[in-house]
Amino acid sequence: MGISASVGTQIPTNVVEVGTEITQPSLDAISSAPSATSVNRFVVLNDLTAKANLSGASFTGKINLAPITLSSASLNLGIGTSPTSTLAGDIWIATNLNYKDNVGVAKVVANTNTANYFANNQIISCSTTVAALRVTQLGTGNAIEVEDNTSPDATKFVVDQFGKVGIGVAPDTYACLAVDNNGIKFSDGTVQSTASQGIQGPTGPAGANATAWVYKGAYDNGYTYSVGDFVTLDGSSYVMYNYIGGGGYAPPSYTGSWQLVANIGNTGPQGGTGPQGNDGNDGGTYPDAGGDGQAYVRQNNNWVTLSSQVSSIGEAPQDGSHYVRKDGGWIQCYINNQFGNNVLCVP
Repeated sequence: MGISASVGTQIPTNVVEVGTEITQPSLDAISSAPSATSVNRFVVLNDLTAKANLSGASFTGKINLAPITLSSASLNLGIGTSPTSTLAGDIWIATNLNYKDNVGVAKVVANTNTANYFANNQIISCSTTVAALRVTQLGTGNAIEVEDNTSPDATKFVVDQFGKVGIGVAPDTYACLAVDNNGIKFSDGTVQSTASQGIQGPTGPAGANATAWVYKGAYDNGYTYSVGDFVTLDGSSYVMYNYIGGGGYAPPSYTGSWQLVANIGNTGPQGGTGPQGNDGNDGGTYPDAGGDGQAYVRQNNNWVTLSSQVSSIGEAPQDGSHYVRKDGGWIQCYINNQFGNNVLCVP
């Protein structure tokens, strides 16, 4: 490379003529030489080491951008006329900031003061103790609207500025949730309709006739009862639900056929003493029986000895049966008959 200088001037080794091709060996040879001041059309190489090429430069440190003038930003990307004021570090962009990621996909950086349209789904993922997404509507419009591609969508999901929710209908002033006439479907498939009541359906078939109870009064041990017969016994009431046969089957002892309907109540407290009754008729005065130690009985208004009466009556038959006196003789009584056991009966 050619280097020229005025007569008498010493040219440092790190000074080259502007426009001269500088090769890597030349740079290596003069990079450590002391810096010198630019002379005429020569430039000191050390003064160029901090400069970047106009194209294809790689920056390994920070970039410090300062305003060119009070009305120009440090970096202006296609905005056209500069705003009237600026601060150091401002960046002006004509529209949204577009960039490409590491695989060459073009993307757009959303901004905060104009509408943003996203062609793909957006994901919010965080781990905090506060809401992941908070929408504050300070105006009169809805806070959230979810609708299909129909415009306008008559069944959209709406949360108004007060937090009221409407599904298919406008949010209600008083209710927290308003739902359209299609109703709500639960996870088991059941649909709770919110529509008005429909017309009454046809009358269904008649049901089977019920078995009526037939009141038979107080229980009669000699009567044959049927299923559905209703009786009372000792203060309780029973109904026969299973046929048992002929008479003689009292309800308390045969629970397999009689069903208790109402049990007798508890015994009430003892009532108070009633008023004293009137005096009876005077029975008259009779002489006492004899005082000779014998037993006497009254007969025809006279006292007669009991031994005389027994001897005249005679002993009842000794055959193991029971007898009673009737019309001056002994009459056998029955203890087992159609009315039950241990019943005294005089024919």
